[in-house]
Amino acid sequence: SDQDDGKPTRLQRLEDMTRKVRDSLLYVVDRVNFYDTLWNEDTAFSKDTNDAIARAAALRAASAKRDPAFSDAVLDFVSAEVGRLNYETASILGQTVRRVDLRQRHIEARQTEMEDSIREMHQTMLNLQSEASSLSNKLQRLLHDKKAGAQGSAWRRDFAAAMGGT
Repeated sequence: SDQDDGKPTRLQRLEDMTRKVRDSLLYVVDRVNFYDTLWNEDTAFSKDTNDAIARAAALRAASAKRDPAFSDAVLDFVSAEVGRLNYETASILGQTVRRVDLRQRHIEARQTEMEDSIREMHQTMLNLQSEASSLSNKLQRLLHDKKAGAQGSAWRRDFAAAMGGT
């Protein structure tokens, strides 16, 4: 039978070609047997060849009796199953892509939080380093002033004593 658009399916075209080749082969064998004037027991077909010819004739007879709707039913079933599998596959693929997308968004959000935390830690470390450097400079200055006060000039010592003594 034909499809909705009036054209035979690929399977139907293949079946038709196979039937034509098989029928032509059997016709040629019949014609050769009929017209062969040198036919005798020495040139007769072997038992295997005769069996093959008989099987081909039986197949031809069976295919002539076979209901073409059977192959359409099989094709419809296969088409329906392929459609169902296609739908199921697309549905599962969609769900998987949504899950991967959700995970990706979660990972990117965590990554952004980590970057912010690292930037904040880096800034805190820079501030602490600056404060430590400033404190170190102050301590060095105080130490220097203390040493200079103990070993100061006689005039400073006398002046400090005079100021403190009055």
